[in-house]
Amino acid sequence: MAFCDAWSCTLHSHHNTEETVYFPLLEEQSTEKGVMARNHAEHGTFLPGLLTLDEYIQNVKADVKTYDGSRILKITEDLGPALEAHLTNEIDLLESLAKDEKIDWNLLGKTMAAHSKKVADRVSIFIF
Repeated sequence: MAFCDAWSCTLHSHHNTEETVYFPLLEEQSTEKGVMARNHAEHGTFLPGLLTLDEYIQNVKADVKTYDGSRILKITEDLGPALEAHLTNEIDLLESLAKDEKIDWNLLGKTMAAHSKKVADRVSIFIF
């Protein structure tokens, strides 16, 4: 369960950093207003599945539920398509934004890295 917990924690942390730091900076710098709205909305498409995984993990860790690998598989298979679509769309969007000369990619990278270091869960994300 430690791996599943760390994976979920990493994903939550990554998307929180995108929502609070990366997306607002891209919106501010991009010549295309509303450019990150779709990505923001896509986070909501797989969040319910991720929260289901979180709940299952916590219940197993608290001995409320018995570990069942098929349950983990079902949860991840259910959230997988929305997460995969989001990640694919995000890459396509970032590649298209590479042409936007107003975006300071160095600033974005440094700002996101600094925020990530500040808020990182150094206990739960030990695996990664």
